[in-house]
Amino acid sequence: MVLEGTGNYAILNCLDIEDYLRGVVPLEMGKRSWQELEALKAQAVASRTYAYRRIQRSRGESFDLLSTIADQVYGGADVETAEADSAVRSTRGLVVRWGDSLADIYFHSTCGGYTAGFDEAWNKPPCPYLQSQSDLDPDGKPYCAFSPLFEWEETWSADQLSAIIRKNSGKMKGQEPFAGKLRKIRVLDRFSSGRVKACRFEGKGGIMESGGDRLRSILRRNSGSGGLLRSSNFTIVENGPHRFTLHGKGYGHGVGMCQMGAVGRARHGERFDQILKAYFTGTEIAQMDAEWFSGR
Repeated sequence: MVLEGTGNYAILNCLDIEDYLRGVVPLEMGKRSWQELEALKAQAVASRTYAYRRIQRSRGESFDLLSTIADQVYGGADVETAEADSAVRSTRGLVVRWGDSLADIYFHSTCGGYTAGFDEAWNKPPCPYLQSQSDLDPDGKPYCAFSPLFEWEETWSADQLSAIIRKNSGKMKGQEPFAGKLRKIRVLDRFSSGRVKACRFEGKGGIMESGGDRLRSILRRNSGSGGLLRSSNFTIVENGPHRFTLHGKGYGHGVGMCQMGAVGRARHGERFDQILKAYFTGTEIAQMDAEWFSGR
């Protein structure tokens, strides 16, 4: 228990990283069969690398990781499974290495056939091991095609979507706010992965442009939760004036390892190290080294 700046106390769970992973892998990858064990192993190594990297960056703070999607979802002992335990145990200490340091690890649910580059999603400098990759099997079918979120549609009335865009664009740092009622959405440019690079929202009262993964925060779903749009890889099916419908592929930011793609690769016989190197190109899988951990 620690005292926070607000005057409240926070209860911390202190545990070994290998035990921590036993409560992470089943929630991040979902319940998987023994035939998909290599995907669980890939998730275990990715999550271990992420955790160590996050610990490096949290020095001086009262805790290392949050138990939510802000870091990695952790459910404790109640969610542990024999399959995930085996994956953690058999990869004990293994991490993804880039040069002489830990790699920055990202993963998402479903890429839709192509992953997104680090620079594509967040308008940051390119990362050599986080580039857009084709994620197709030898027959040209996406490894994640079996995912229930491989394709989706979202529909709003013009009033609903106008209110959603006004509300969320106004909250985003560096994003011009949208005003008025939406009349038309225009996709101006796309990345090679198919995701929208530049998009214009035209309305009575103003025009706004945006692109990349921030579109998911602006075009939130038409549901009670108001969750993020599933993907920035979409086409416009119905474009006003009274209704708007988007048809899209994938779920998540698209950077790094496609979790359902990893499952598909495991079903095709790939080992966990092959899976990781397919998504994090040029990296190596190695035992954790104290020197990497001490570096920043």
